[in-house]
Amino acid sequence: MLLLALLCLLALEVTAVGMHFIATQEFHAARASARDVALRLAARSALARAVTAWPGGTLDSLAVNQSAEIPAAAVQRSAGIVASARIERVGPHLFLIRGTATSPRRELAIVGMIVATAQPSDLASNITAALRTDGVVRLRGGARIARAADTCTTAAANNAIAATSDASIVAGPGVVDGPVSIVPADSIAADRIATLSRHRIAAIALRATPQTGPVRYARDTTLVGATASGILVVDGNFTMRGGTFSGIIMVSGGVTLTDGARIDGALLVERGPTDLLDAVIALDRCAILHVFSNPSLLGPFLPRGRLWIPLF
Repeated sequence: MLLLALLCLLALEVTAVGMHFIATQEFHAARASARDVALRLAARSALARAVTAWPGGTLDSLAVNQSAEIPAAAVQRSAGIVASARIERVGPHLFLIRGTATSPRRELAIVGMIVATAQPSDLASNITAALRTDGVVRLRGGARIARAADTCTTAAANNAIAATSDASIVAGPGVVDGPVSIVPADSIAADRIATLSRHRIAAIALRATPQTGPVRYARDTTLVGATASGILVVDGNFTMRGGTFSGIIMVSGGVTLTDGARIDGALLVERGPTDLLDAVIALDRCAILHVFSNPSLLGPFLPRGRLWIPLF
């Protein structure tokens, strides 16, 4: 009996030691997993900072396969975790950003992301019509919508109007000087210029303090006799009475142009009617190319289908 009791005690002790070992291993695994998550988050934070602080001028001198450290992307976290980011040029307008995080224990995490940069000529050539819309267009009086007469960029098309089959054009006594392109609803994207959406351009404008650059953002807006240029993003309805505007106007609501108002560049209407009374919209790619030379519009963007890349 004594021997049996001793064997039972030994079995219990072995079981207890085994359970303690398993619990200890699970604890260490959980801690390692938590550190791994913290490292990856720090690496992603450095990568995101590199995108935000995109050093366009610095990267101009980088040759393919060369890279540069981005000091503004440095991150310091608790537990001694530090992270940094490097940008490597892998193509003429294609870059690999690496975010690297390390801990005092020499643990390492690296994440990467492929981004592309827009070029002014690429963006300008994407504008193929003076007016892009899927709504009603009404021309009255001496109203005129004209295709481009300049040769600043080469585009696939040169139209007065690009519209969906749901749009309707009532010319009246007005003039549509140039082709009217009918395109599928899912390809017109009136609130988008190549890789730049109206919302992204608005965000760029709102980051400027104050808004002194060529990009402006506003709610319902009325311009009277103004002379202006750049990119105007209107979240709502837009009215222009007289005056001139050189560049691009992107509107989410309806548009009314009267009293000799003139837009040299392009008008993009996401939804709502466009009414012209003695007003002119003329496609001008020289003006568009000029406003797209703004460095804040040429930052990185994710190519379609590209996501985070866990490198290590």
